Amino acid sequence: MPKKIDQNVFESILEPVNSMIKESGNDIEDDEENYNLSFVPFTKNLLFGIICNIKTRAQLITEIKTSPTADKLNMNKSSSASYTEAFSRYNAKMFKNIFIQLLSSLNLMNIPGIDKLGMFMLVDGSVFPVIKTMTWATYKSTANAIKLHLSLNLNQMTPAEYICTNAN
Repeated sequence: MPKKIDQNVFESILEPVNSMIKESGNDIEDDEENYNLSFVPFTKNLLFGIICNIKTRAQLITEIKTSPTADKLNMNKSSSASYTEAFSRYNAKMFKNIFIQLLSSLNLMNIPGIDKLGMFMLVDGSVFPVIKTMTWATYKSTANAIKLHLSLNLNQMTPAEYICTNAN
C-alpha cells in the first residue's frame, strides 16, 4: 500500500532539486515537444513514487491517475508504454548528476566530535541472493549471489562509494 503524502510536503521535498531537474530537461532538445512523458514530468513522477513508497510502475501509474494529491500536483498521467520509452530514453547519468548536485548543495549534518578527528569512512560488504541465470555471480553450487561493498561517510552519514562483485 503506497504512503499518502501531502501536497505541501511533496513540494517542500522537491524544492531543492526543482531547478536542477528543469535545467537538465531544458538541455534535451525538443524533449517536451516530442514526448508526452518528457524528462521533467518523468523525473517528478519517479520522485513521487519513491517518496510515497510505491513499489511498481503499475502502482505508480494507478496512484497518479487516482490520487487527489497527484491531481493537485498536476502529475503527468501516462501509460506504461510511455514509462518504458522514458526509461530507455534517459540516461541514468542524468539522474546521478542531479543527485550529486543536490548532495553538494546541502549542508549535511556534521557530528562535531567526529569532525575533530578527521574524515571517517565505514566499509561493509553484504551478500544478496540473485537469480540462477546470473552465472557470473556463482556463490554456492545451489545459489548465486552478489556482494555489495559500501563505503559510508560517517561524518555526514551519507554513502560515499559502492561496488558490486560476485559473492565469492
